[in-house]
Amino acid sequence: MSTPTPTRVSGDELGTLLSQSFNLLFAQIGQYLLISLAAILPVFIVSLVFGLVVAGSAMRMGLAGLAGGATGLGLGGLLGAGLVFGIVMYAVSWVVGSLMIGAIAHAASCQTSTGQVSFQESYKAAWAKFWVLLVVLLIVGLAVGFGSMLLVLPGLAAFFFLCLAPIAVMVDGADIGTAITRSCQYALKVPLEIFVIGVIAFAAMFVLALIPVVGWFASCVVLPWAFIALTLAYKKAPV
Repeated sequence: MSTPTPTRVSGDELGTLLSQSFNLLFAQIGQYLLISLAAILPVFIVSLVFGLVVAGSAMRMGLAGLAGGATGLGLGGLLGAGLVFGIVMYAVSWVVGSLMIGAIAHAASCQTSTGQVSFQESYKAAWAKFWVLLVVLLIVGLAVGFGSMLLVLPGLAAFFFLCLAPIAVMVDGADIGTAITRSCQYALKVPLEIFVIGVIAFAAMFVLALIPVVGWFASCVVLPWAFIALTLAYKKAPV
């Protein structure tokens, strides 16, 4: 596979930016899939195994109930275990997801500068900035989540202004405050780009999520593309 020429983002029109983002994704699709699957696949497998175990236990309890041997304690314990597992997996997903997003953002930044993407270097860079990245993504997630509870529009506004924050961390090594501030400033310089990228990514994720199992892995392609496109927009903003 040939190495793509380093990408220049100055003065790009929206159509050119989107075209470049797709070209960059498919030029290194194998590396981006590895980066995504390394985070998503273990969580998927653990969740699937636990779900099968719970389903098997519930079935056995149902059969025992028909035979007059089921107890409320057994059902309560199963529900409690499911709740604890859900909380633990949610926390693990945040940690693993933060590393994945950082790795994708680093890979996208490197590719737009040098044409190269490295699985190992991407995760190494994400780990080096893990705590800043985790806090930034928690702030973004809480702002978008809380805003979405307020008639949706505040959540969309939060996403618009904060979506470039993790890129600021990975591209420029920004601290928490600087990443949030820079994201807000840069978003106002590339509003159409952010809007269109967000619409495409959301629509793709929504449609793919309707397909059993496939929806789990939709982000393996959609997220890398979105962060490549947002990285192009981020690098274009100061121009």
